[in-house]
Formats: sequence, C-alpha cells, structure tokens
Amino acid sequence: MPLKSNKDFTENNVHDVYSVEGTLTRGKELAVNVKINQQAAYSDDAYVVFELFKGNRSMMINAIPIHQSTMEVTQYLNIRGS
Repeated sequence: MPLKSNKDFTENNVHDVYSVEGTLTRGKELAVNVKINQQAAYSDDAYVVFELFKGNRSMMINAIPIHQSTMEVTQYLNIRGS
C-alpha cells in the first residue's frame, strides 16, 4: 500500500532524526553502502529500507532495523551494476 503523503512522518514531529549518506558501487554486483547517524531522540523502531526497481516495478525490498546511534550497512544486490 503506497503512502498517502510524500512528507516525512515521525510521531514526535522531529523529521531529521537520522542523517543518511550512501554510495553506489557498480561491478560484478551492485553494492549500496549506507552510513546512518542519529541526530535526535527517537524511541520507536527505526529501519533503513533498500528497494530495487526495474523501471516502475519493485524487484526487491529489504528492511534492516537500526539499533545503534551510528551504523554502516552494505546491501549487495546480485545483479550486474551497469
């Protein structure tokens, strides 16, 4: 089910809870490296979500829980990174 709004949502109205930086590496497989840093207090469950599209079609989705104030995650995708 798609979200009805493209605006950020958090229960406490703090929208910049995490900073997220990422790089995409292409090669024999596609790798997405993401660095996450918590910027504000947040006590509910939080996830970093990876979604792979082919055109407008979703091919894969993966959600990883965030349990630390700072973390780095790499998602490897078994597709050619061209």
